[in-house]
Formats: sequence, structure tokens, C-alpha cells
Amino acid sequence: MPQGKKSGETNNTVQKAPKAERDIARKSVSQLKTDSAGESVDLWLRDLDDTMTIAKKNFEIGLYVSAAFYIQMSVEKALKTAIIAFKHEAPLKVHNLVRLYAEIQDLVKLTDVQVSFLRVLTSASHETRYIDAAPGLPSEIYTKAVVGEYMNKALPILENIIARIEVQRSGHKGSNSE
Repeated sequence: MPQGKKSGETNNTVQKAPKAERDIARKSVSQLKTDSAGESVDLWLRDLDDTMTIAKKNFEIGLYVSAAFYIQMSVEKALKTAIIAFKHEAPLKVHNLVRLYAEIQDLVKLTDVQVSFLRVLTSASHETRYIDAAPGLPSEIYTKAVVGEYMNKALPILENIIARIEVQRSGHKGSNSE
């Protein structure tokens, strides 16, 4: 057991990227604010919804590799939307879901199992597109069973993130009204 950790205690704290790396990877906050942050969040949420619809449709018609890719993209877009909504910053330009989650882990709580799943799902961003990134053919790795499990694990994460964004947005709208 790790030092200082009591039995049954969970720790899903993830280390953030170094500040210099975060600064380089992001657009400046002033660029992001050229469209209001609310408009930007609305666009990201609509795009996230479209992406998840594509994932579900691909799964339904048996295109499991494509479905896996779009599931990963949906979670990535949800995390990036949360960064914009909560921090009013452009998100890191990375596909690593754990690194993106590290930016908002104090605001959106995921279980240790969900954070572990983010690690697994991250690999789909490359393995579904590049033959040399996977230990075999993507079609042999991303089967109906595997992608069905991904879908079942990703949906609660997406729902959690979107719910937190909606709560945050409703609080902000209320504080700005006269």
C-alpha cells in the first residue's frame, strides 16, 4: 500500500503537465474570449453531441474501430469543454485523457476505475488510426465486445462531466442576471 494511504482510501489525483507546456499548448485566454466563453462551450457541447452520435451509429452498424475512435474523441471533447467552461482557458492540444482530466480533477470527480479507463481509452486515439501504433490489426483489437464495454464505461463519464458543466453554467447565468 502506498505510504500515507489508509486502507480503502482512493486517490485519483493526476499530475498536471508542467506550466510551460500548458502555456505553449494553449491559445491565450484573450483569443478564447473573442467569442464569449458561453458561446464556445455551447459549440463544444454541440460538437460533443454530434461526435457521440457518430460513435453510436458506427457501433450500431458494426464499424467498431470507428466507434472506438469516436468514443475516445467524445470523452476528449467533454474534458476539453470542461476546461473551457471551468477555467476559461483553451484546453491542451493533446489526446491524453488523463492529462486533460488532471486540469479539472478538482471540479469533476471521477472514480479510480474511471480514471484507469481514461488511460485505456486514450490508446484508441492512435491505435484506431495507425497500424503501427497497435499490437495488431485495429479490427482484431476493437471488437464488438471491447467497444461495447468502452461505450458502457464512457457514457457515465460523459454524463458526469456534462452535468457538472450544466450546473456551473446555470450558476453563472444566475449571478449575471439583474
